[in-house]
Amino acid sequence: MKKQETETLWRVCFSDTEAFIRLFFDEVYQEENALVIEKQGEIVSALHLIPYTMMLNEMEFPVSYICGVGTHPDQRGNGLMEQLMKEAEEELKHRNIPLAFLIPAEAWLFDIYRKYGYKEAFSYCLETYLPQPLALSDSIHISAAETTVPGLYPYFDKKLRERTACVLHSEADFTVIRKDLAISKGLLLIARDLNNKVVGMAFGVPEEDGKSAFVMELLYDNDSVKEKLLYATAKQFNVAEVNYQTPASIRPAQLKGMAKIIDNHFFKDKGIDIESLFNDKQGFMSLMLD
Repeated sequence: MKKQETETLWRVCFSDTEAFIRLFFDEVYQEENALVIEKQGEIVSALHLIPYTMMLNEMEFPVSYICGVGTHPDQRGNGLMEQLMKEAEEELKHRNIPLAFLIPAEAWLFDIYRKYGYKEAFSYCLETYLPQPLALSDSIHISAAETTVPGLYPYFDKKLRERTACVLHSEADFTVIRKDLAISKGLLLIARDLNNKVVGMAFGVPEEDGKSAFVMELLYDNDSVKEKLLYATAKQFNVAEVNYQTPASIRPAQLKGMAKIIDNHFFKDKGIDIESLFNDKQGFMSLMLD
C-alpha cells in the first residue's frame, strides 16, 4: 500500500515518463528507504534515501542520495518538506551514514536546500565535440553494447575509481543505468582493442533539439579512444555536435549537486578531508536517476 501511494504521489509531483516510473519503483524503490508524511490516511509528502558508496582520495565511505522529494500541491507551503528533511537526517544518523547528497531539479532549489545545511559539492565541465574525419584504424573497434558483454562493469568500476572524488555505482546500479539509457533512446558505445579488451565506453542520448547528442559519462584509456567514441556517438545519432560532461578542473565549472555532513566525527576519525569536497566542489557524479 505504501509503495502504491508513494508511486501515485510521484506521478502528481513529477513529469517523468511511465517507463521511468516503472523502472524506479520496480528496481530501485525499497520501502525502508521511503520516508513519507500522511494526512488523513493518505501519503502527501515523500522522499527516497538511495544508498551509494563515495570515494574521496582513494578512501570509500557510505553515502545516501536523496531524491524524489515531493509534496502534493494541495499540501505545499505547510512545512512538510522541512519536516521530511529533518527526519531524513535523523534516519541517516541512525544508519551511520555520514554524508547525504542531492541534485536540485531547478536553480532556485539550491537556495532552498542551503536552508537545510546543504552546500555545493558536485560540479562538472561541459565540453562540445564537433565531428572531424578520423584516420582509419583497425586497432580500435566501436560498437553498441549487447545485453551481456564480458568485462563491461569491471571496466566501468575501475575508471570511476581513478577519479579523485566520485560517487561509485554497484553492478546492480549499472544494470538500472543501462535500462534507463534505453528508456531515453540512448546507446552505450563500447571501444575494444585488437584483443577484444574494453578500452572505453560512452553513455549517449539524443538531445531534444535533434541536432546534438549528450554523453552522460565518457570513460577511456587514452585520447585516441576518447575521440573515436565521440565520433561514433555523432554518427550513431546523426548529429553535428556532441556535448559531454567531465570532472571539473581549472576550467569554469557548472554546479550539479549539493551535500551535507551528517557525522563529522566519522571523517575526522578516518582522516578523510571531507571539507575539500565543499571547498573545491571537486565531487563528480554521473548517471544518477535524477
